[in-house]
Amino acid sequence: MTIKRKVVLLHHSDELGGAGVSLCNLIEMLRDRYQVSVYLPHRDSSLAVYLGHRDIVPRYLENPVGMVSCYSGGPRVLSRTFARNLWRIGRTRRALKNILMSEDPDIVAVNSIVMVWAGRTIRRSGRTAVCFVRETAVDGWVSSLVKRSLSKWFDGVIYISDQDRRIFGSEAPVVGIVRDSIRIDEYDIGLTREEACRQLRLDPGAFNLLFVGGTEQMKGWHVVSAAMLHLNLPDIKIIVAGRVDERATVANPRIFYLGVQQDMPKIYRACDVLVFPSISPHQARPVFEAGAMGIPVIISDFSATADEVVNGLNGLTFRPGDPRDLARAVMALYKSPADRLRYGAENRRLAIARHGYEQSGAALLTIFTALHDVRDHGTTEAQ
Repeated sequence: MTIKRKVVLLHHSDELGGAGVSLCNLIEMLRDRYQVSVYLPHRDSSLAVYLGHRDIVPRYLENPVGMVSCYSGGPRVLSRTFARNLWRIGRTRRALKNILMSEDPDIVAVNSIVMVWAGRTIRRSGRTAVCFVRETAVDGWVSSLVKRSLSKWFDGVIYISDQDRRIFGSEAPVVGIVRDSIRIDEYDIGLTREEACRQLRLDPGAFNLLFVGGTEQMKGWHVVSAAMLHLNLPDIKIIVAGRVDERATVANPRIFYLGVQQDMPKIYRACDVLVFPSISPHQARPVFEAGAMGIPVIISDFSATADEVVNGLNGLTFRPGDPRDLARAVMALYKSPADRLRYGAENRRLAIARHGYEQSGAALLTIFTALHDVRDHGTTEAQ
């Protein structure tokens, strides 16, 4: 009987978002061939509940995770948040050392570049260190240090897009791309739009715009809420999914706050268009989740997402941070059901072609095989 190699995955956040869903997919891709343990900051979180529903039992650090918060839309370097996240690294490093001793893993992977500091501890323990780069890069001296750390302290660096690989770069022994993925069958739900609306207590006769950023400013909450001032038709509604800060909510009878949701396919089914008005370049998992449901997208026009949404192909783009231009794009799709249908069909085709679970899983296992070759034989297989 072959003994499975052991993999430890370290995750930086308790929230169920794109990175959390991707974490779940990684575990499911690996666990047939590996013994996988995953660590979250705290128990009883929305992400812990989600993993539990997928028969994944996480373990816990029981502390906020120390981070190098150098990503697009993150805190300024000279800010309390940035400093506080750095200060936590010492405590998280001690917890990591305990995990390395108790788990004795072969491979330790951090599921975000914010934990790039962990590479040194992992490598010095004699284990294989892997970093999944999920954030959009920003220019600056901190990012330059992070890029050097990817080359110096990691055996493998895995990106989610070709552009991220070009921007960050790495001289690690094994470098590859594993796109965030979807299981398309999980989005082919047996609900009509009207049934989904009734279950969510939404108006099936309305034109429902879906915003999945809660009330986060980085995701563009203030942009989409301000756009409603320019969209005065009573049947245009905003459906808000995600963490809601009551202090940031806007009292508007055409805005509906659903909070954090575990069953996102139902939410997509009830809506007509996804709006993704981030104010800085940001990875856009909801774009291809919407695509899986045949829904078009309106997104901020950034080069970082240009390979996901092409204006006039699978959605529309608008000037970042401009609520009037967002309203213009919304009205264009409101007035043209034919364009909505055409863009939605193309978005589904692209989602299946680029983000299929099987393709991503095969790419991940190929990279991990290359990591074994480096560790066992000192060879590197080009990715």
